[in-house]
Amino acid sequence: MNKKIINLDLTGFKCPLPVIKTAKKLKEIKSDEILQVITDDPSAEGDLLELCKLNKYQIFDKKKHNKVLCVMIKKI
Repeated sequence: MNKKIINLDLTGFKCPLPVIKTAKKLKEIKSDEILQVITDDPSAEGDLLELCKLNKYQIFDKKKHNKVLCVMIKKI
C-alpha cells in the first residue's frame, strides 16, 4: 500500500518553531501517512531526532543538501 506524503516546508523558521510545528502536524496525520519536513534551521536535526525518540515516531529517511534538511517521519 502506498502511503500519502504530507509536506511541511519550514524553511526560514528558526528554533523552536520547526520542532513545535512538526510535533503539531504529527499529531494530525494518520498512521498511513508520512510527514516530510523541510527545514534550514541548524538545530532542527537534533530537535527532530529527540522529538521522535520521545514519542512514537520514526525517522526513516534523512537527506541534507547544503543547509537544507529533508526528513521523512512516520508514526510507529
